[in-house]
Order: sequence, then structure tokens, then C-alpha cells
Amino acid sequence: QLRPGISGSWRVVPGATWEVPADLPALIDRTGTTDGRYYSILPDGVHNMTFPQPTDYNTTTLHFDGASGLGTYGLGVGLLADSFTIRATRYLASVFGDLTIMQTTSVDHDDGVAVGNMLAANSVVVVEVAERTLVGGEFDLLSPDVQNTVFGILDAHPIR
Repeated sequence: QLRPGISGSWRVVPGATWEVPADLPALIDRTGTTDGRYYSILPDGVHNMTFPQPTDYNTTTLHFDGASGLGTYGLGVGLLADSFTIRATRYLASVFGDLTIMQTTSVDHDDGVAVGNMLAANSVVVVEVAERTLVGGEFDLLSPDVQNTVFGILDAHPIR
């Protein structure tokens, strides 16, 4: 069961700024930078749970299990994510007590078996995809073969 209001105790504190090469300009043969600000999340309003986390999940699955207490979500969450999640891992890890993240590009390697198993092993399933991926037709989860595999695995492991 999701918990509306879970962030009611959170305190978010602005931190240092950052700047990296942008990925979108390369789509039209240009360059640019993306800048932003780090934040600290204090789920209970007192303790900072935000720390740098691994961001490379192109070849491996990330699992975070360090967040607990007031303002955190403890049920297992399986997140199928794209590059937009890279900068969010530090924040997701600070509030989810059992979070597994797999890259959307790993869906096609085995017709969705690994993704289906990862999602089925969790209580909550989240799929994050950018519009540009859908428009470009590059989202392998939309392949009928992959969908049949993933949905078959999820159907075989219902949450009761």
C-alpha cells in the first residue's frame, strides 16, 4: 500500500551546485552543459539520509537498502529507469528502504526475463520513461515479445 503524506516530515536543504555536459544537445549535433543543485533530504526532519550513490546501472542492477525510519518507504520497489534517474539515485536511496533499479536498455538482452524477475521480486513496480524515448520508438518494453515475457512473469508472481 502506498503511503500518501509520507513526505510530510521531510526537510529538504539546498546544497552545492554542479555542472556536467548535457546529453540532449548531442541529439541535434550540438554541445551544451546541464547544471543543477544538490539537496539533502532529511526524511524524519532531523537526519540527513542523502549521500552520493552509484549511478552506473547500464550493466548492473542497483540496490539500495539503507533508508529507514520516519518519512521512508520500506516495501520493495522495483524501478525500471532511464538516464533521467542517474541524478536522482542519491535522493531515491535516502527515502526508499528497499529499492532496486534496472536500466531500460537491459530489457532487450533476454526478451525481458531479467526485468520481469526484478519487478516480480518487489511489492511496487515503477516504470520511468522519457517522452523522447517513446517518440523515438526505442523503448523495448513496448515490444510484444518483451511484454509477453514481463507480464507472464508478473502474472506468475501475484502480490497477495
